[in-house]
Amino acid sequence: MEELTIYNANAFKVRLDGGQVAYIEDQEHIALMRIEGVDGCLGGHYYFMGFSEHQIEFDVWGDSFEFYFGTILAYSHDYGKTWVEVE
Repeated sequence: MEELTIYNANAFKVRLDGGQVAYIEDQEHIALMRIEGVDGCLGGHYYFMGFSEHQIEFDVWGDSFEFYFGTILAYSHDYGKTWVEVE
């Protein structure tokens, strides 16, 4: 049942494949990703990869083909006010 809880979350803390930590937040028509130590946010949308609810892909909208892959560390249903750590 944890999978449905993660799938219905609206914010995620993610360790990107490069080792950086990022925060992804769902908005009405777009998702925003902020990478720690980097100024600004990236807009796009995210997908859960394959059958693993802990793996996520973030695709940046725009002319460039930017993709980020990572592992969900924690998720939230209240936009980051409270977090549930992923085991």
